[in-house]
Amino acid sequence: MPRQRRIFDGALKAKVALDAIRGLKTVSELASQHKVSPARDTFMTDTPSGSLS
Repeated sequence: MPRQRRIFDGALKAKVALDAIRGLKTVSELASQHKVSPARDTFMTDTPSGSLS
């Protein structure tokens, strides 16, 4: 039986992106804190910071 894919809501994506933009932690630290894959974490932060305003 295949594993169910996790669905990340907008609130979690925004929280991870804001934490990454602040630059206080590394990608690995953010991934472990928010329980996501480091590859997923960088995918969530691909949005240019100008479009978040």
